[in-house]
Amino acid sequence: MRQRSLRSSFTAASASLALASSAALAQQAPSEHRPASSSLNWVRLPGAESCITARTLAESVERRIGRSVFVSSATGELAIEGRVERANDGWTATITITRADGTSLGTRTLTRAGPSCRALDESIELVLVLAIDPDALQTATPNTPPSTVAPSQREEVVRAEPIVRTVERVRVIERPVVRVERIPIVQPVPWRWGFALGGGINVGFAPSVAPMVWGAAEVTPPRFVAIELSGGGGASIAAQTVDRVGVTFNSAFAFGGVALCPRMTLAQRVRLGGCVGVQLGPLRWTIDGAAGQRTSDFFLASAHARGSVSLILLRPVELQLDGGAVVSFVRPKFVVTTPATAGMPAETVTVFESGPVAAQVAFSVVVRFPP
Repeated sequence: MRQRSLRSSFTAASASLALASSAALAQQAPSEHRPASSSLNWVRLPGAESCITARTLAESVERRIGRSVFVSSATGELAIEGRVERANDGWTATITITRADGTSLGTRTLTRAGPSCRALDESIELVLVLAIDPDALQTATPNTPPSTVAPSQREEVVRAEPIVRTVERVRVIERPVVRVERIPIVQPVPWRWGFALGGGINVGFAPSVAPMVWGAAEVTPPRFVAIELSGGGGASIAAQTVDRVGVTFNSAFAFGGVALCPRMTLAQRVRLGGCVGVQLGPLRWTIDGAAGQRTSDFFLASAHARGSVSLILLRPVELQLDGGAVVSFVRPKFVVTTPATAGMPAETVTVFESGPVAAQVAFSVVVRFPP
C-alpha cells in the first residue's frame, strides 16, 4: 500500500510539474526537450542552521538528474529561490520559481513537524528535480528508497504547485576583522628647576624697617609641587636711641629656609603660587651706651607662609612679587640693666622685643626651566 501510494503521489506531482516545465521551456526548445539551465539561491534562516545547505541540496539534485544543471544567476533560464525556517513545532520550506524575464512560475511551501529539519530534504529535492527536468525521475536513482518516504511527505509532494526554480550557489567570503584601539600616549613630565634673586623689606625682626636681600633655588619633581631652598639677610635702616637708659641700638639678621610651593599658570603670562615652610637663622642686636658697645646674639626658628604672583616677560625670565608672614617659635627680648646711683636702685629695662608676627615683602627676578 505504501509503495502504491508513493508511486501515485510521484506520478501526480510529476505530471503537474512536467506540464509547467514544458510550458515554460516550449519557446526555448520547440524541436526537442532540453532541461532548463537553473540558478539556485537557498537560504537557511536563523534557527534553521541544522537544515540542508545550499551546496548539499545542489549536489543531491544534480545526482538525481544525472548531470550538472545549476549555473550562475546571470545565465540561468530559471531562477529557484528557496528558504527554510523554524515554524512552531516543525519546519517550513518555501520555494519560488521565476523565468529569466521575471515571470513567476509558482511558489511551493513544504512543512514538516518534528525535531529534525532533515526530514524535509527528500521533499525539497523532488520539487527541484520536477521543476528543472520532469523526465529525470523516470531514469534517475533516488537518493533514498521510495519506501522510506513518510505518508505526510507524499501528500506534500502531491499538493505541490508547479514550480520552476532557481538555485544559486552560495559563496561565503570571510574578511578579516580589523579592530582599532585608541591607546593614549602619555607624555613624560620633566623635572623643572629654577632660581630667584631679589630684595625686599622685613618688619618685626628689628625695631625699624629692615631692608633685606634674598635668593632661592627650586626644583619641581614630576607630578609634585616645587621644593624651594631660600636664604637671605637684612639690617635696620638706622640705630634707635632709648633715652630712658641712654643707649642706642640696631640689629641685623640672616635666615635660611625650605618650603613647598605649589604654582599654576594663568593666561599664558601670569603665574600664581604660594609657599609654606620654615626659616632658621641668627639675630644680632648691637647696643652703644655709657658702658660701651655690647652685642647679643639670638637664634630664630620660625614658620612662614607667603603668596606670589609672577609676570612672564620672556621665557624663561619672570618678575615675581612675594608677600607673607613669619611667625617665630621663640620671641627674643633685649634688656638693659641700669647701674645703681645715689638714691636710685639698679633697673632692668626691656629695650626691644620681637613681635609675634613679622612681615616680609620681596621683589625678585626668577628664571625657570623648562620655560
